[in-house]
Amino acid sequence: LIVPPVVDEIPTNELQEQIKKLQEKLNTTQNKLSELNNANLQLKNDLKLANKYLQQEIGDGFESLHTFSSNPGNWRGRAQIICDLQQKNSDMKEKLKALQEKSNSTGSESNISLIKMESKISLLSKENSDMKSKFDGLKRKYEASQARIKTFENDCTLLKTKLTMLQQQSDRDQDIISTLSAQISNSKNSQTTVLNHKERTINKLEKEKEQLVKELEEYKSVITNLKNELKGAKNDICKFNDNSETNNTTIVNEDSQASNDALNRLKKEKDHLLELLGKQNDRLNSEREAHAKTQALLRLEKQKALKAEALATLESNTGRSSSYSLNSHTRPMDYSLKNQLELAEETIKALKTRLEIEQFERKQDIEEFAKLLKLENKDL
Repeated sequence: LIVPPVVDEIPTNELQEQIKKLQEKLNTTQNKLSELNNANLQLKNDLKLANKYLQQEIGDGFESLHTFSSNPGNWRGRAQIICDLQQKNSDMKEKLKALQEKSNSTGSESNISLIKMESKISLLSKENSDMKSKFDGLKRKYEASQARIKTFENDCTLLKTKLTMLQQQSDRDQDIISTLSAQISNSKNSQTTVLNHKERTINKLEKEKEQLVKELEEYKSVITNLKNELKGAKNDICKFNDNSETNNTTIVNEDSQASNDALNRLKKEKDHLLELLGKQNDRLNSEREAHAKTQALLRLEKQKALKAEALATLESNTGRSSSYSLNSHTRPMDYSLKNQLELAEETIKALKTRLEIEQFERKQDIEEFAKLLKLENKDL
């Protein structure tokens, strides 16, 4: 019989803790691997940059360097090449000096010709420099003239726009002037019609006043005659009272009939006068209403005139340069309007004073008539 080995049972909590620790270790190792990979990539990039700089410095790539490392005797760097070239340069300079010495000793004639050529070349170089300086000056002038031309073109466009604006403003001013002239003509016509109507009403009122004055004088004469008749009748009654009763009764009856006739006449005259006064009051009320209407019309005309003056001032302030001649034409029209308005106001004031005087006279006539009626009632 084979006895199986006894295995200690590990609790689950410990297993979970061990698994967590192992996972943490695995995570740390993975992080380190990622960091190493990043460092490796950075080193590769640095190597690539180093290869580029080496190729720029040496002039060969890595493949040729590996080939040169196999046989290093034949390969030469840039520094060695520079040294060889410097040495060759010094050798060539020495040879050139030797050749110049030989040429100086043998070629004096060639030197003279060279001197002449050098003098000609110097003169030509001076002329060339002068021509260059002149050319530079002309070029600068040309550029300055082009800049001026551009500025003049811009100024021309601005002036054109201003001219169009001024033309539009002049057209607007002409339209406004035409409308104002039409309004002024309308206001003149309305003022003339109102003044004519007022003159007609004044003439009518004066005629009616004269007629009323005549009628009042006639009524006054009638009333005085009636008073005299009443006084005579009273005196006759007083005389006949002393004679006899019978005679007195007959005379009293006759006198009473006469007084009744006189009273009836007075009542009729009174009613007629009251009717005339009522008609006159109605006429006065109608005239007052007409006067109020005319005042309202005058106010409207004043407002229109003020608006027109305000518009004219605004237009003159905005476009004085463009519409100076137009304003010179509109100013006398404004002055004529002002004069006409002042004349209309004066006529209205005169009409008001006439109406007030007529009203006062009529009130006095009515008071006198009332006093006369009261006296007659007392006498009766």
